[in-house]
Amino acid sequence: MIKITKPKLYIETTVFNYYFLEDTKREDDQKDTVLLFREIENGIFESYFSEIVILEIEGCQEPKRTKMLKLIEDYKIQPIKITEGYERLEKVYIDEKVVPEKKRNDALHIALDCSCFN
Repeated sequence: MIKITKPKLYIETTVFNYYFLEDTKREDDQKDTVLLFREIENGIFESYFSEIVILEIEGCQEPKRTKMLKLIEDYKIQPIKITEGYERLEKVYIDEKVVPEKKRNDALHIALDCSCFN
């Protein structure tokens, strides 16, 4: 028997930011993000965030910081621990120049997203 599981989503900081986007030129992006959160609420996806997301959100100004942190709580988005394996993959992305050194957090987001949480 095949067990069907929900797709897992790693949600990085930009997605939380887009929920509250006020740029009228990116209105469709904001609407798509709200729709994604509705699908999370309806149980279509299992969603995750990492401590790096929290650090990035903490760097935002109020009231957006509080609103983004509340999304994590309201939609029951689960934490994923950054392990040594993710950090090794992040280093590979930097060393191989897939992601520039100054974008180290992005390399870690990609490592978490691409890993499927193994």
